[in-house]
Amino acid sequence: MENDDTILKVKNTKYTLKESPYYEDQNNEIELLKNIIPDKLTIESDDPNYVLEINVTSSLENPEKEYILKVFLNYFYPEKSPRFQIYEKNDFLQEYRKKEITARMNKVLEENLGGPTIYQLYECAVEFADEEEERRAKIIEEYNHQLKCQSVSLGQVKLYKDFEGYNVTDIVVLQNNYLILACCEDIYNPCLRIIDEKYEKEIYELELLEKSEHAKYQCKINKLVLYNKSSTEDYLYIVGSDKIIYLYKINYLKKTNKKTGLNITIEQITHNSGYNFFDLIILNEYNCFLFLCKDEIIFWNQNDKFIITTDSIVKQINNNEKYQEIFQFNKNLFVLTNPKNKKLIFLKIKDNFLNDIKWGKKINICCSKEKNYMVKIDENNLLFWNINLKTIAIIYIPTQEIVTLYEINYLHSIIQLNSSIFLCSNKGIDEIDFKNSMLNIYELKLPKDFKSLNFIKPLGKGYLGLANSEKFMLCK
Repeated sequence: MENDDTILKVKNTKYTLKESPYYEDQNNEIELLKNIIPDKLTIESDDPNYVLEINVTSSLENPEKEYILKVFLNYFYPEKSPRFQIYEKNDFLQEYRKKEITARMNKVLEENLGGPTIYQLYECAVEFADEEEERRAKIIEEYNHQLKCQSVSLGQVKLYKDFEGYNVTDIVVLQNNYLILACCEDIYNPCLRIIDEKYEKEIYELELLEKSEHAKYQCKINKLVLYNKSSTEDYLYIVGSDKIIYLYKINYLKKTNKKTGLNITIEQITHNSGYNFFDLIILNEYNCFLFLCKDEIIFWNQNDKFIITTDSIVKQINNNEKYQEIFQFNKNLFVLTNPKNKKLIFLKIKDNFLNDIKWGKKINICCSKEKNYMVKIDENNLLFWNINLKTIAIIYIPTQEIVTLYEINYLHSIIQLNSSIFLCSNKGIDEIDFKNSMLNIYELKLPKDFKSLNFIKPLGKGYLGLANSEKFMLCK
């Protein structure tokens, strides 16, 4: 081992690799590696020191994961241990597993100090890759062992009321049981339609855009988000495809207004086009709103004005990704979609979220630019599907991995109602029951005159709202 004076001298002096007294040992070891693992070894650099990249895959049959092992030799190797990095090639290696393999490799370096260690590091990485494949296979085997499918007819959906000519994209239910429908029959003139508390007739229509704005915007309402401030006051956020957040204040009256026939007043507070909005979640547990923009996430304080301003922003984060949707799996875990790179991205927020927000794993999966459906099955499992993905993917949350794929080709959308999950299609509605981790599919036929389906949502009181581009229907 070289003394400290020699090390200090090397650190402060420019040198070439060939000047190292260990150059011949290093070169001989690398030549040997070229013969043993020629297809896996890449020499990224040899100036001033060797930097090696080694592809690592499991020795088991048909491995799914691929890892990269990088080794950084130094002037005194093998008398001084090299640095190394190991990561999954197309994914993130979970932190606890990364710590485990790092500890193992450090032990290998200690045991082989003074001699060749690169191939020993490679063997350690292969052993780890074998364990990962076996662990993944075990999870899938255990899950699929419990998985079964059966089809049982549940009879005809009972039609309660239909509304011809409505192109509904979202629905919210107010405290007084009014329905607010987001309608886009004309993309230049989107509107809100209010249905009475008995779900029998339209009682009011509210245009979002002034006539002077009709030629300026083409707006499809993507999402309605209702924030219940109190028993007498709500705030309605409207996320539009024109990248604008509209904000309306709803007051509940003790008596019906004779002029409008409503027992509510609706007042537009603002619309904000300063950000490229895609999605919105209300986080009551953190007393804030979460806005998903194209390339960042904004945490916005629930101020009295309920208007997003620079002063009201409490946190902005990004991950060099292009986001489209966000799904809250639980209080601390969120799942984002990135259709461009075909990824699901996990975001972890701890209770003191301002100081502890971390990106989790990325999963390669086909995300749609139109709509992706995510449903929480239970505390450990997430269901993911979109119209481009001809399978239902079930993701095991503790390891953030896809554990099973269930092929189904005719879906239009997926919703959750109580403990059941409904698969909706032109053929009808199938119910998936995940009780006891059993997958049961039940066909539920649509009315005969309802030949296509592009929207469905549970409304409470046993009602389902169904819609296509020509009709909105209330069913029981």
